[in-house]
Amino acid sequence: MIKGLLLTGGLSQRMGQPKQLLTHEGETFKDRSLRLLSEVCDEVYVSLPYGAEKSNAYDLPDLAPSQGPLGGMATAFAHSPDCDWLVLACDLPNVGKEDLLRLVESREQNKDIVCYLNPYDAVPEGHCSLYSPSAKVALDKVFESNSRCLRSFLENLSRVELAPDRMNLLTNLNYPEDLNEWKAQQGNEVSEKQVTVEYYAKLREEAGCSSEHVTSTAVTLAGLWEECRMRHHLSTKLPEMKPAVNNAFTSWNHVFSPDDIIAFMPPFMGG
Repeated sequence: MIKGLLLTGGLSQRMGQPKQLLTHEGETFKDRSLRLLSEVCDEVYVSLPYGAEKSNAYDLPDLAPSQGPLGGMATAFAHSPDCDWLVLACDLPNVGKEDLLRLVESREQNKDIVCYLNPYDAVPEGHCSLYSPSAKVALDKVFESNSRCLRSFLENLSRVELAPDRMNLLTNLNYPEDLNEWKAQQGNEVSEKQVTVEYYAKLREEAGCSSEHVTSTAVTLAGLWEECRMRHHLSTKLPEMKPAVNNAFTSWNHVFSPDDIIAFMPPFMGG
């Protein structure tokens, strides 16, 4: 039996509301994700924060506070330890039914997880994955070590790794600018364009270069930054940055053009 687990998270201070309540074409992200999971799984459950009140039998409040997505998975395995769990976060709006079916159809014996690899850095994505009952052993060890790191958990699993069939499959929405980028892509054919990206201050050290030519499928500067951030594992967060196009500061929602020269600048020390 395959059960689905929807990770909703709580209030997003950056978005000003829970991500699950974001809407597109009259459907909330929560309802969309539940619909997709229900088309693939035998039963679908909703992960809730610790202490949240259940509205039905399919709500699963975390068993302990402040455990993040691992807490939701621990609660799911406590509920049904012998089932496969197909986990999906509500802020992955490009994931469709066929992507979930591919996870299910790629199951192998003696593997703890079937997961997609992020196309920019080849890191396993744990928020859209199929976990087998054997994954519970590694999850218990993570909690015993007082770790709540999803990446560390994934590194200790035996994996079936899938390459996404499109670059934006695992796009997640953490900031309003990310949401604007995603909306800008809807209904438009994703096309590649080449730009020059310049890195300043500590970004230069992290990227290993002061500038590079980048082929991007993004529409706005926020989307381009996310591509570069993941590719080079850049540590600075979007709100702390300033973007510039052709030597002029602009907003993250700016739609850039081919052959633009784009600069990403982190906070500078001093006055």
